[in-house]
Amino acid sequence: MGNQEDDGADALLRLKQRRFQLAESDCPTRAFEALEVTGQFIDGQLIEPASRQPGDETRPFPFRIGPYRAFKVLGRGGMGVVYLAERVDSDLDQLVALKVLPIWAQPHERTRFLQERQILARMEHPHIAHFLDGGMTDEGAPYFAMEAIEGVPLIEHVRQVGLSQSERLHLFLKICHAVHYAHQRLVVHRDLKPSNILVDRSGEPKLLDFGIAKILSDNEGTLTASSMMTPAYAAPEQLLGQAVSTLTDVYSLGVLLYELLTGSRPRAGANIAELVQTIEVVPQPPSRMVLTQSTKTMEGVHPDLDLITLTALQREPARRYPSVEALAQDLRAFLAKRPISARADSWSYRWSKWIARNPIAAISASLGLLALCAALLISIHMYQRANAQARKADAVKEFMLNMFSTADASGARAANITVRELLDSSFERIGSQEFGQSWHGDAEILAEIQTGMASAYVNVGEFQRALELLGAAKEFPSAAASWTSAQALRGQGDLLAARAAALDGLARTPNLATEAKLQAELAATDADLGDFSGAEQRLRLAIERAPEQMPLLIALADLLGKSDRTQEALRLLESLRMQRSGSAISTDLAAIELLRADALESLGQRSEAAKSYQTARDIYTNLLGSSHPKTLLARDALAFFQLRGGDIDAAQQELEEATADGVRVYGENHYAVATLRTSLSTLLTRGGNFEKALDYAQSALSTRARIFAANAPAVLESRNIVATILLRLGRFEQAQELMQGTISAIRTLPASMQARKLSSAESRIGDLLRTQGKHREAITVLEAVVRREDRADSSFDLQPTLFNLVRCALSLGDIKLARSFAEHSVRLSEGARGVAAHRWTSLLSLGMVERAEGKASAKQTLEQARIAALDNGEDSPAVKTVLAELARLP
Repeated sequence: MGNQEDDGADALLRLKQRRFQLAESDCPTRAFEALEVTGQFIDGQLIEPASRQPGDETRPFPFRIGPYRAFKVLGRGGMGVVYLAERVDSDLDQLVALKVLPIWAQPHERTRFLQERQILARMEHPHIAHFLDGGMTDEGAPYFAMEAIEGVPLIEHVRQVGLSQSERLHLFLKICHAVHYAHQRLVVHRDLKPSNILVDRSGEPKLLDFGIAKILSDNEGTLTASSMMTPAYAAPEQLLGQAVSTLTDVYSLGVLLYELLTGSRPRAGANIAELVQTIEVVPQPPSRMVLTQSTKTMEGVHPDLDLITLTALQREPARRYPSVEALAQDLRAFLAKRPISARADSWSYRWSKWIARNPIAAISASLGLLALCAALLISIHMYQRANAQARKADAVKEFMLNMFSTADASGARAANITVRELLDSSFERIGSQEFGQSWHGDAEILAEIQTGMASAYVNVGEFQRALELLGAAKEFPSAAASWTSAQALRGQGDLLAARAAALDGLARTPNLATEAKLQAELAATDADLGDFSGAEQRLRLAIERAPEQMPLLIALADLLGKSDRTQEALRLLESLRMQRSGSAISTDLAAIELLRADALESLGQRSEAAKSYQTARDIYTNLLGSSHPKTLLARDALAFFQLRGGDIDAAQQELEEATADGVRVYGENHYAVATLRTSLSTLLTRGGNFEKALDYAQSALSTRARIFAANAPAVLESRNIVATILLRLGRFEQAQELMQGTISAIRTLPASMQARKLSSAESRIGDLLRTQGKHREAITVLEAVVRREDRADSSFDLQPTLFNLVRCALSLGDIKLARSFAEHSVRLSEGARGVAAHRWTSLLSLGMVERAEGKASAKQTLEQARIAALDNGEDSPAVKTVLAELARLP
């Protein structure tokens, strides 16, 4: 055993020292107690079970399991052995937790294991451990691989870190979100407990161990039974062997919440028999439990938290929260200092019981009083509301007049003043004595003004300033403020916070128009998180209720395009375009044309796409001005389309003029300016001006890194572009370090979002390996990219990747392999997915292969490549590369 442990430690050390490591710590899995691991961690060290079970793996470490090399046991349990392993059929080091079912497992155990694998494969959520792969061992035993998580169990984490009560509740809300996600996919976990929820080093929880979870089939409805459980966290129906449902998970979450608030569980008992005896006893409220503890380490518990927790812990499932989301909504309401639904529910339950006992008396005694009170309250409310609305309208009108009249007191620039300057002028005046006259000293009116200004700031892409204003107005929250907050947070890339803000807005019973906006924002956030199915379902439901459907239908078309349903998206866009024909020009039409252009280009209809790109740019310019963020992004889209088509001069002129407009209005650090500079860096790279391209790319990366999250698509794109330029400049170590960080960031994304991001990163890694002369390793990486992206609905440009594959194969002397890559590239260049600006790479690939084969046609093919490369400029690296190959002809 000792030698095996040493081998495991050595393997870990070797893995840590590799070029593309995925973890920084010596032990990437500090507390992997889930997946039915029976080992324990003491002071950060794994203490494995003292004895092996009959039939355990006896081979010395490391050994192969499918494409993985196992080098350490993480634990053993009834559902198999869990190993810490690495993938060996890839040049990218990848640590995994590999769960293997013993070959002696019974048929029902095998069925349950395969079901767990099926469940995990369906889960793509930031707080659920990612499923990576599955297969069969050579002996016929099933296995699956999951991400290896460095973390500690939930309760241990909150104690070690010393989280406040508010921080614990926010952490618990993330767990609720993961469980709700599983329930939406008809999966009941059935074993929620602290050891199945690990908190990683960044403080993010990960839900694990779906070993006894169940997929709710149509035949079973919402019920399913199981005798497997962890008794201390099991619901009464589990302890009694009765049918269970999603409400069983609500109960288990109630136990976790109780323990987070008090440090103790609600029921005492060491086994099922002892716990069954306490089923009918109402648990002590958390506030009293805290008071009875001998050590006063826990904060006092508010009565609302008592009610929330005890509602989740109700004996009867029907009296619990109807869903995990309902539990989470009450917790969010508590944190926002708003009324909770559970308190009203508790009153109505007692009232309904009284009516059931005294039906006639209740009716006769209550109707008259209720009618009188209702009429009086409605009259008072309508009167007060009318007066308040009139007062607010007058105050806001006065504020708007003052904003325009004082923005440029001299009037010298009145005709040219921008919306941004108006907003900034008013932002600086808020709180002044003079400004106080605009809102009559009424804090609620000031909050409404601040919320309106925040919305305007969101429209011009100033997300941080919008959030500052919303923070100042937080004492008077509204559904509209929540919507604006969600927009700003999503603009910054903080998707989970954006989602929480939108859900908070929906909980405020907004009007139908605001509800539709909130649903659209939620759908966009879900799509960004990779949940395309959930986003589409939410949008379609919102469309049925919305008074104005056009914005939601545009959002649906955008979603269809993002989820690679291009034809379906185009049909919807054509329909919307027809509806807008004959109507006044609007930004809705501009958005339709821009999405239509993307779809048409993806389908190879470039001439029609060009018209739509131009139309979108012109509409935005006419309605919003040349420097509005929406206009700048439309100009960038048009320029990049021109660049892909080889019209370098037109693209450069559009990008330079748009960048100048953006900097003039917003300064150097605006997200739209960063987008334009990213495109400029790509253009300059193709022209061979690498140093200037690097300046633009690094400037864009710096701006995006300040605005967005580290794993946001915009940041990952900028990192890839900077790495590409560094490769061209021969700065291999810098490029390698940058790509290592990029891969680590990508691995933090949901599995559904990783594939395309990995393709971009791995294509650059392959280029780096080729440049370093590691041709076989480069082929392995680049072929993985081709396999992943070689499909009709992918927009990934494979021609440069195939060009690098041809060069690697030729360097290894494998002419047959090189020809297959070259022919593949030529077919792509001649089809709908071909990129005109990269056609030269396809022709050059074929010409190089023909030269290696000694064919006379090589000269003609290379000459065609030279002509195609001229689209990138006469002195471009593309032309120089082709000329160098022509010079090698005999």
